[in-house]
Amino acid sequence: MKPAHTGWRKIRHSLTYARDGFAAIWRDEVSFRQEIYGGGAALLALPFLPLSAIETVLLVAAIIGIWLAEIVNSALEALADRISDAQHALLKKAKDLGALLVLLAIINAVVIWAVILAAAGRR
Repeated sequence: MKPAHTGWRKIRHSLTYARDGFAAIWRDEVSFRQEIYGGGAALLALPFLPLSAIETVLLVAAIIGIWLAEIVNSALEALADRISDAQHALLKKAKDLGALLVLLAIINAVVIWAVILAAAGRR
């Protein structure tokens, strides 16, 4: 068993792994890049909208939720592809559930944005 890192060294290693993960998903996943661009554009509009602090936080969290779902989906797909190239019902199920996670995150974000922006428009 390799010795565990502690303190600042652990934090540095964790940040290195996170950087490597971001580089991999950015390089390999077109859908992640599309979600970053789309979500980023939406977030850039926030300072120009008449929103409360809590509304702004909810809108930001909804976009981040999409990104998190895509990261989990990509991780599931990578693991499934590593396990086997062959067709298998359980691997298909894992990939389908990952895709469902992303879809639900997108639907969630659209609903949150629509409700908050509609309410802001009525003020």
